[in-house]
Amino acid sequence: MLPFLLDSRNIPFAVAITVLLGLLAIELMGAMVGFSAMRVGETDASVEVPDGELSPVSATFGWLYLGKIPIVAWLAIFAGAFGALGYALQSATAMRVPTVFVAGVAAIGGMICTRVAGGWLYRHVFRDETTAVSAESLVGHVAVVTLGRGVAGSPTQAKVRDPHGQTHYVLVEPEQPGAALEPGTEVILLRRDGPKYFAVSNSNEAIIALDQAGRAGDAGSRGPGEAPQPTETSSAT
Repeated sequence: MLPFLLDSRNIPFAVAITVLLGLLAIELMGAMVGFSAMRVGETDASVEVPDGELSPVSATFGWLYLGKIPIVAWLAIFAGAFGALGYALQSATAMRVPTVFVAGVAAIGGMICTRVAGGWLYRHVFRDETTAVSAESLVGHVAVVTLGRGVAGSPTQAKVRDPHGQTHYVLVEPEQPGAALEPGTEVILLRRDGPKYFAVSNSNEAIIALDQAGRAGDAGSRGPGEAPQPTETSSAT
């Protein structure tokens, strides 16, 4: 059995199971001190996203419940499903099928399992039905980056409180190209694309730089020698 588990053709599945066992070990050690790793990134209240407002990538994330349940729990589900399905397929085919093909099938099966299990966890464990807020209402609020480093195209997780005082964990990435959102950094949520928000560091320097970039963009949109449009002002009577 051990030679089969550690066979070079089963490395992707061995890594996945190792990740799962590592997360379970962290969960077990955390339970001894009253900490649950599986609840890191837990959503304390639901966020409603209107239909038809999701980009294809954001819709895929939503379908997989990525951003709706804690990332650690999501990773544990996918790693376990991917590893188990991979080993099962390798055993059923006597490892005669190329590993790349088996891994692809296992990944698809893992995503389906994650969708089913993630949906159950979202409805019965991690979702508080008492307070539902609009996702748009979180725009303009200050959030704190909680996991990893967020860069353009690679969002990270942040926590934010809604007007009701409930905590939400959302996916964020920097608004400005080349910027990065470091763990522990306070950010301002500027706009939303499905479950993902674009944010800027909550600092005077970042806000001034964003304002200057916006002014430069406005200037570039005008033709040569074209003056900016005057703004209407109202006088007190």
